[in-house]
Amino acid sequence: DMIGKSGMGKNDVTVKSSYTSDAAAQSRNAGKVIARMEDRTLTNGQFEVFYWMEYYNYLNKYSSYLSYVGLDTTKDLSTQQSMTEGKTWEQYFIDNALSTWAQFQSLCIEAEKAGFTLSDEVRENLDNMESELQTQAQSNGFDSVDAMIQSDFGANVTYADYLNYMTLYYTAYMYYSQEYTNLDTGR
Repeated sequence: DMIGKSGMGKNDVTVKSSYTSDAAAQSRNAGKVIARMEDRTLTNGQFEVFYWMEYYNYLNKYSSYLSYVGLDTTKDLSTQQSMTEGKTWEQYFIDNALSTWAQFQSLCIEAEKAGFTLSDEVRENLDNMESELQTQAQSNGFDSVDAMIQSDFGANVTYADYLNYMTLYYTAYMYYSQEYTNLDTGR
């Protein structure tokens, strides 16, 4: 049961006139819930991390094919048609971000039901991430971790939003890996 899926009408997040060019409106609505799954919510600030991670991952994976697929990184994504009929590149990344969030949440819900917990090593990495990012921010000339994160993900994204993403990612990935291994070995 997710709010924000395509086809939900004029309030559907995937049919905004432009997601990437409306930073002021996004900043005013950073805490607004745009999707739900059971008792889990996705705020605009958290969503921006998912959106830009989808974008960056796509660029990393298909960088040599961008001109072939018609993606110009120097132009507004809301003005470029993607390879998916009737959708801009912006809508493509919005859909993928919502789908990824839903997948992460589904796996995290199942992990929680199964009593799965992250390893001490992963938990320690998450606990130390802010101080590591602080060092990285200072060495790259940023005033704070939030300033560095905002340069990558948008004006209203906070360290807490990024930590939320990383925690969901690691929980979903580690639980999936454990379950896959168990299926493969028949345990």
